[in-house]
Amino acid sequence: MRFWLNRGVDGFRVDVMWYLIKDEHWRDNPVNPDYLPGRMSPHDELVDAYQSDLPEIHQVVAEMRAVLDDYGERVMIGEVYLPVTRVVEYYGIGAAGAHLPFNFHLITDPWEARRLQVTMDMYEGRLPAS
Repeated sequence: MRFWLNRGVDGFRVDVMWYLIKDEHWRDNPVNPDYLPGRMSPHDELVDAYQSDLPEIHQVVAEMRAVLDDYGERVMIGEVYLPVTRVVEYYGIGAAGAHLPFNFHLITDPWEARRLQVTMDMYEGRLPAS
């Protein structure tokens, strides 16, 4: 990060942020007992128990944020495809996480005003205070 920050970049978009940490024992994810071949995405065949959104990721994101903060006004955008309750945790405690975790629910929810309002209210209601 410092390599690019020293060259003047304004920030980073971190792809698949919630997958940056893997299980320390390299366990295979368990089979999803509810998987329906042909009716569900092949990705849903396994449950992401050991490869995504692990608790340790928040320390990594906080360390990345600290590096950015050393450079003044910079931004970290995090790609996080998770339920709203999990996405907002990527802001971190005390603004120590990503500046802008993506809220993909606004593009994946049905394009209906009332449904989108529910999504926005749920998201905004869970935003951290700072």
